[in-house]
Amino acid sequence: MPGGSLVVVLQNDLLDQMRTRVVAPLIPAGSVDRVRTSLNPVIRVGTENHILMPQFAAALTLSEMGEQIGSLPHT
Repeated sequence: MPGGSLVVVLQNDLLDQMRTRVVAPLIPAGSVDRVRTSLNPVIRVGTENHILMPQFAAALTLSEMGEQIGSLPHT
């Protein structure tokens, strides 16, 4: 994403033909005061912890997204 913002794609692979993706932002852990651990898991990206914020989910077009830097396991 522009500006180096990180997101997690929440959309099922069955919808890959669409030109949009439903995503949730990853916020650097130090910039979040309060989180609900059951809703906002900590995700390590490189050497930094980030908080997944699904309550701020949105749709982005593929052109608004940058390159993929990793993937999360399905559990």
